Amino acid sequence: MVKKLVTDFIKGIPIGAANVIPGFSGGTMAVILNVYERLIGALSDILRRPLRALKDVWALFLGVIVGVIIAVKLIVFLLGNFPIPTTMFFVGLIIGAIPSIRAKAAEGKGKPADLIAFFACAIIVIVVSFLKGKTPSAVDYDFQTAIIIFFLSVIAAAAMVIPGVSGSMILLAFGYYDFIWEGLIGNFIAAFTTIDFPGMVNAGVMLLPFALGVIAGIIIIAKIIKAMLARYPRTVYHAIFGLLIASPFAIIYGMYREYGEAIKGSGFWEWAVGVLAIIVSAYLVNYLTRFDEKKGADTTE
Repeated sequence: MVKKLVTDFIKGIPIGAANVIPGFSGGTMAVILNVYERLIGALSDILRRPLRALKDVWALFLGVIVGVIIAVKLIVFLLGNFPIPTTMFFVGLIIGAIPSIRAKAAEGKGKPADLIAFFACAIIVIVVSFLKGKTPSAVDYDFQTAIIIFFLSVIAAAAMVIPGVSGSMILLAFGYYDFIWEGLIGNFIAAFTTIDFPGMVNAGVMLLPFALGVIAGIIIIAKIIKAMLARYPRTVYHAIFGLLIASPFAIIYGMYREYGEAIKGSGFWEWAVGVLAIIVSAYLVNYLTRFDEKKGADTTE
């Protein structure tokens, strides 16, 4: 039991971290780490049976929160200073997960809807990666801004649950990424770590529309995905496969867009370490996936 809780907590950290980074998907990380269906089931039942829903995944959720905090500080720093190795590591995670998702998508009898879902979702990821809006500033925060943040966070949170679609990329596309993650959330974390209660209250009030939107978006989309997994599992996994296949493009394009100057100054060794990072992370995910599948098969025998 303790081992499972520790494992869930560790798995939650990259899921939370992925939600902060433009181009990365928390849903993709959940698929990679083989906890996606558990997460969707818990989120879809959290209003109806909150204690029962949280009982199985509370350690996972705690890891997600820790992952968000780490990403806001550490991973943003790593991407700013070592964009190529850091980005390539995440790309490798996705590549390593592709074989298992492809196998799930191949189960059952095929139909035209499967291919439509695959190509439609791949195109969505690519199109969203090209969008970019104007970033507001703290002095722009008013009631209208709060309403915009709420509805954007509903969409972004829904995207966070869907593998391959980056919630942070949605915020970036509309110009609110820096304002929310590095401004509002960064200020709240800074106030929390320095035990600045007035700062926490002020930042918390400004964050409230974002928090409410995230909760609403996650619960709504989780219910939809749970119902679709029950009725159309093959089509859903084809959609996930399409999102996954297109994700490396969105991630690498996002890297060039956000950290272009640092990349221009990079040399041979940065790219060599990046290639090594892809190999290591792809092997790691593939090994963990096969280990989880073997463990699941052993428990059913």
